[in-house]
Amino acid sequence: MTQIKSNATVNSRRKADTNTPFLIAQEGRNSVDATLSNLSTSKQGLTQDDVEDRLQTHGLNQVSHEKAPNVFFSTFSCL
Repeated sequence: MTQIKSNATVNSRRKADTNTPFLIAQEGRNSVDATLSNLSTSKQGLTQDDVEDRLQTHGLNQVSHEKAPNVFFSTFSCL
């Protein structure tokens, strides 16, 4: 059975996502050296130890995707 998320969950996620473009725009105004410093890296990249630490801390660099709602179910769920 498909679980439907409440509007509160969707709205809270949208609010969280709205800060991301602002942060990216702020970072875009920084110098390259400032950005590299903020990301704790250098022009040479990460060392193998840094990579392992970040994988342990943050996990894999993957985008999570939510499954789109079933069109049939969406059409008739409002009846």
